[in-house]
Amino acid sequence: MNRWPHIVIVLACCALSACAEQAPESLPSPGGSWTAKPTVRPTMIRPARILNSAEKLDFWSGFAFFRDPWITPPVTTTDRDGLGPYFNAQSCVACHRGGGRGDSLFNTPETLATVVRLPRDSLYGEQLQPMATFADGGATAVSVTAYHAGEGRLLAASERRDVTLPDKSTIELNQPRFQIDANHAGHSLDAFSVRIAPALLGMGLLESISLAQIEALEDPDDRDGDGISGRIHWVQDPVGDRRAGRYGWKAEQASVRSQTAAAFAQDIGISNPVYRYQNCAAGQTACFEQLDGNDEVEGVEIVTPLFDRVVYFTAHIAPPTAGAMTPRVQRGWKTFRKVGCDGCHTPSFNVDVTTRDGETMSEQIWPYTDLLLHDMGDELADTLGSGDASASEWRTPPLWGLGRALKINPKTGLLHDGRARTITEAIAWHGGEADSSRQHFFALSATDREALVAYVLAL
Repeated sequence: MNRWPHIVIVLACCALSACAEQAPESLPSPGGSWTAKPTVRPTMIRPARILNSAEKLDFWSGFAFFRDPWITPPVTTTDRDGLGPYFNAQSCVACHRGGGRGDSLFNTPETLATVVRLPRDSLYGEQLQPMATFADGGATAVSVTAYHAGEGRLLAASERRDVTLPDKSTIELNQPRFQIDANHAGHSLDAFSVRIAPALLGMGLLESISLAQIEALEDPDDRDGDGISGRIHWVQDPVGDRRAGRYGWKAEQASVRSQTAAAFAQDIGISNPVYRYQNCAAGQTACFEQLDGNDEVEGVEIVTPLFDRVVYFTAHIAPPTAGAMTPRVQRGWKTFRKVGCDGCHTPSFNVDVTTRDGETMSEQIWPYTDLLLHDMGDELADTLGSGDASASEWRTPPLWGLGRALKINPKTGLLHDGRARTITEAIAWHGGEADSSRQHFFALSATDREALVAYVLAL
């Protein structure tokens, strides 16, 4: 396995409102030397431009295991068996279409890309899996994939809710109403959290941001009085010490490796070098009785060399080039900072990158996130927290490549559960620490609101 390009964060850039008075003539390259020009194909899967030829071979080798479906054991092709016993999808790409965001349950009722997180001590374990490789007695229906129905499924409905702005215009919101149709009667699931699959670009760059820089952005007690009190979500790394969470809607995973491993274990039911177990909850006797696809030597269903290729692939998906700095986008650049969006969506970090030739150069990456948890208010709260994150706390999602992601998959939705159909709707849902920015956005002229949206779509 070839080495990863070495990246060290040396300094977090201050918000651009403090760094410069004038908007730049063009939008910067989001991933610095990693940035790749998008293809005409509807995909975000492009290797980081900094990779050499051998590293790109590793990237595409990992992509094969990201793309191709897993199957039930036993089979002669042992590299790809081990699906389930319970699972959400047969492959990674089934949820992350083209490496981008998943389908919203409000647009695609049978989507695989929206999952339900549960309390760890629930009857079903920490995630609800709608499909199974076997009939467990509590579920006899057959899914569209010809597998058995699993633990249950999530049903989604919505109620219209209008928000009237100071200029008398209206934003129409969909208030989500979720219900779990469980396949085992008598077991209520009142506490749960709905999550849509996010885009995967630039994950290796996010991991390279030093802890010191993330800590510098923390303000848990709101000492500066700006109403924003972001904090690190400290999590137990499954293969190491307590670390700062960076991935997932609640910053539940600290590294690309642990995030990839959790997805294999929970979403596809594939045991791996990090999570070596089958995804059966205590009491699911029939689940434990199913055949596994474990390697005879390593004792897991995806062995370390193949797993490492998927991790390498996931870590090196390049952010796409930004859009054009049109007059409208330039106006949005100023408005984004004026209303305080950059208080959480930190625009950039200065980085040192080691090139293919082993030389070091300094540049900036532009992810538009602080990787911190923020209380977003009751309107965005689920009924279940995660680790030290409360039900209303969410990690600031990166904004780079968002416009490209929406073009690739028009059936996706915004926010953690896909409820928002547009960026305007997503902003209208921002409460808690973001309420001040929301109110400033509402007070803008229609022209300025449209400019801000255009800017975000261009990032």
